[in-house]
Amino acid sequence: MSFDDSYHLLANPFHLKKKEKKIDIYPIIDDNIFNILHKKYPGIVVNDNDKPLILEKIESILIENTSKNIINSLIDKVLFDQENESILSISN
Repeated sequence: MSFDDSYHLLANPFHLKKKEKKIDIYPIIDDNIFNILHKKYPGIVVNDNDKPLILEKIESILIENTSKNIINSLIDKVLFDQENESILSISN
């Protein structure tokens, strides 16, 4: 076997790759969210027309809470650093 033969074995031009099917999982996730909400709140009926609005409100609540948590964490870190700095300056 020569050096050129090994390259031919590694890169076979006749090998066909299977095409992967792309599945849009977001509708499945959305359905799961509403199934869970229906189990949590069995007396509530959600119309299909209302689902996009409900998902938008859930998203905005999550974004708002994430922002608040990040801001609060940064404020706490700054205050903690200032307290430590003032303690160090007093002890010197």
